[in-house]
Amino acid sequence: MIEDVFIHIVDLPVCIRAYTRPNADGSFSVFINGRLSHDIQQSAKAHELSHIEEGDYDQLGVIVDMLEAARHQ
Repeated sequence: MIEDVFIHIVDLPVCIRAYTRPNADGSFSVFINGRLSHDIQQSAKAHELSHIEEGDYDQLGVIVDMLEAARHQ
């Protein structure tokens, strides 16, 4: 079960469905695009929560390093 996840509905560019930010206290803030339909918002929320459940943010530093390396090649 996921605890300490705060869901925010905000207007984002339409190309962004949602994103998650890990917080310094170990919680997560999930930002869902308010411009999208309810069904797409629910799908985006489930997708973001799956990243948290799978521990993807435990590897955040590694992922950021890989993205930066790829971007600068």
